[in-house]
Amino acid sequence: MIKEPNDGFGRDSSYDNGEVSYSSYITWQGESTAHVQNIHYLHGALHVFDKGSEIEKFTWIDTGKPLIEQTREALTQNRFPVFVAEGDSKKKMEKITHSGYLYHSYKSFSSIMKTSSRKTSVCLFTYGVSFSENDKHITKKISDGNVNHLFVGIYGDVNSDYNKLIFEAVEKLKRKRRFGTLDVTYYDSATAQVWGD
Repeated sequence: MIKEPNDGFGRDSSYDNGEVSYSSYITWQGESTAHVQNIHYLHGALHVFDKGSEIEKFTWIDTGKPLIEQTREALTQNRFPVFVAEGDSKKKMEKITHSGYLYHSYKSFSSIMKTSSRKTSVCLFTYGVSFSENDKHITKKISDGNVNHLFVGIYGDVNSDYNKLIFEAVEKLKRKRRFGTLDVTYYDSATAQVWGD
């Protein structure tokens, strides 16, 4: 059974005189729907912002503006995305453990990697992952885990030096695999259209 994509974000609702109203913006519903979340931004995302007591996600549907434009506007207002940009794996983990949202996503990812694949097929789609030493906190979970099929986003010229490093790293990850085999499919990252048309 294929689950509906769910990144854990939604609208807060309130009741007033029997009328239901919804917030005009989307926030992470961690306390109520984290258990059904199946899309995780492990290193944050440029359209996810920390608003202090809540995590907000920009959407195109609410504004009609492309996400990149909304993000640029927020930056001019000194609002910054929840985003892990630290250089090495250890520093990335420090940042992750200091954010409720990021740490929840990392723990969920770790749990999914432990899921037994003998009864179910578990696929993992990656986008923007270099599979380098900087991503060791992620790649170790994949090589030690039970995911059956890994989809790896490749950007630009397949024969570029950068992409060759990704191919080598993924092959090394497959060889380090502790349980079962790992099927790998490479896809063109540009086809994902994460920022819309």
